[in-house]
This record gives sequence, C-alpha cells and structure tokens, in this order.
Amino acid sequence: MKLKLLFIACLAAAVLFSGCRPQQNEEEASVTETTSEGIANSVDDNSDKPHSDIEILPGEKYALMSVEGFGEMTIKLYPEYAPVAVENFIRLAEEGYYDGKNFHRIMEDFMIQGGSLNGDGLTDPDALSYGVEINANMRHFYGAVSMAKSGLGECGAQFYIVNGKDTNKLNELGAQIIPDVMVYMPEMEAEIKAALESNDENYIKYAQSNYDYYSNMLDLYENITDDVVERYERWGGVPFLDGGYTVFGLVLDGFEVIDKISDVPVTMSANNEMSVPETPIIIEHVKILTA
Repeated sequence: MKLKLLFIACLAAAVLFSGCRPQQNEEEASVTETTSEGIANSVDDNSDKPHSDIEILPGEKYALMSVEGFGEMTIKLYPEYAPVAVENFIRLAEEGYYDGKNFHRIMEDFMIQGGSLNGDGLTDPDALSYGVEINANMRHFYGAVSMAKSGLGECGAQFYIVNGKDTNKLNELGAQIIPDVMVYMPEMEAEIKAALESNDENYIKYAQSNYDYYSNMLDLYENITDDVVERYERWGGVPFLDGGYTVFGLVLDGFEVIDKISDVPVTMSANNEMSVPETPIIIEHVKILTA
C-alpha cells in the first residue's frame, strides 16, 4: 500500500518542477456576460463545447495565450479564489516573461506544462515563491489552468493546463486512491513529527506539503458537490490533483490547441518520463485583457 501511495505521489509530481523529493541544498477576444462563479458552478447548458456555461463578465481580466503553430487559447482568471497566483501570472505576462517560453512537458490525458525560465522544467525566476491556494470552487477539470510547484510546496512561474478527458477518473479517485490515503495519513503525520525533530527546513517543508496535499484531497472529496461531480463526468479531468495545486484559471476557448499540443510526439526526459516534445512548442505571447 505504501508503495502504491508513493506511486500516486510521484504521478502527481509530474506537474512539479523539481520532483517529488526535497532538495537538501538546492487583440480583444469576444466574451459574453453571465456568471462570475467558480469553475464548480452548475452545468446548465446543452452545448458540446466544454464549460460553455462559464463566461467572462465586463471588467474582468482574462488571458490570451498564443502558441506558435497551434493557435490561441482564451483563459478566464479567478483572482477571487487564487489571488496570489493570478496576481503573479498577470504581472509576469504583462512584463513579457512568458513570451518565447516553451511547453517543456507534454503528457497525454494528464497535462501540458510550460513557463520554465530556461525551458528545462527545473528553473523559475529568482525570489519568486509563494504557497498553494486551495479552494473548493476550483477543480482540475479538462482545461483547468494551475500553478506547478516544487517538492517543497512552493509555486513560481510555471503553469500547467489539464488535458485529460477521462470522465471516469472521479470514480477511480473514490474507489482506489481515497481509501489508501486514509490509511496512510498517520504515516504522513509521523513524518511531519520526524521532520520537525530533524530541524531540517527543507524536510519540514516537504513533509508538511505532502500532508497538506492529501489532507486537502480528503476534505475536498468528502465535501464534493453534485455540480463538481457533474462537470467531471461530463468533461473529464484529473481530480486526484485537487487539494495539491493552485487552480487559477480555466480555458474557455481554444480547446483544439490543448488537444493538438497533447498529440505531439515526445521523447524520454532526464528522469525517464516520456514527456519531452520532439519539436519545441513555443508560447508566442500571453496578453492580459479586460472584458
């Protein structure tokens, strides 16, 4: 069972930019008016386009992300639920940080990740570090935009977009992962105690981040609403990431861009993961606009 949880932890770490172990040194788009509720609001339309019931209100800021050779995505931002992440993303975009950066990690039916400083997935701008923001309204549905984090639970500039469309993942979470997490929680509590006794700052951060992830996961699953279940069952996503990462946006237009990027050929990464695109995938620009 412990090995199974380790696998789950490292699978989730596919959206990390420094692995699942602590380092001991180390143009206007057309938008319509409706609701400003979170991603988890009720699905109340019959459209085949994902999340077409969620729109952008006048006065709200949103992002246009253009990817060379693939097209453009419109991203609704949620400062009311992830204020720090949204503030940093907007600032970096307006400074031109993301222009010319790459998507360095492509994992089919999981996520596409980019925004690394040097394009290697290991680097972020110096002194840019902030914690995870969890909100029950923000979930890892298909098209969700989230901040990557280090093994110490620290976010920076890297983000990922959920490309998984499997509509059965919520059932898998409840039947397989949640029961194991519940059994494993005492071990994670013991690890926090051992970390505190070690006085190793990185070890403490790692143990606390790990515990918080799974504790939040249990809480979000236990208090899941019918709206969340309906959206996962309709559009898919990666629900086992709920509780561990900051969801700060949602793609509302340009899903074909996500899908085309997800289908590119990939090669093996330095840590033996089939995720490195054979041909560079470059973000032309990220523009922040107001509806």
